[in-house]
Amino acid sequence: MALAASYRHMSGFTPTRPDHDTVTLYDAAISALGDAVEAIGRDEIEGRCRAVYRATEVVTTLYLRLDVKRFGELTDDLADLYGHILGCLVGINFYNDPRIAQDAIELLLSLKEKRSAAVGMV
Repeated sequence: MALAASYRHMSGFTPTRPDHDTVTLYDAAISALGDAVEAIGRDEIEGRCRAVYRATEVVTTLYLRLDVKRFGELTDDLADLYGHILGCLVGINFYNDPRIAQDAIELLLSLKEKRSAAVGMV
């Protein structure tokens, strides 16, 4: 979680606006996965691993911030999606496959769009 704390410090992320902060975290995960795709294209194993680690920290932060009291059953669905994305992140490193990263990016983009629309950020 050190990376997530570092990200919060560098980006000015604070947990005072959870809906907006969630969108910011989606952006961070999407960016990290984009970096992983680029690193795979350059055959840079270390760069790919660093990018996947960053994405893992961000998605784990999203998972840990789920609020069962506030969102109820939706929380279970999000937990399942975040778990799936975390599994994809393992697959990216294991298979060195940019398609897995692209699939995770698509899921995160969809979640970001829905959250942005829900809080009027679109």
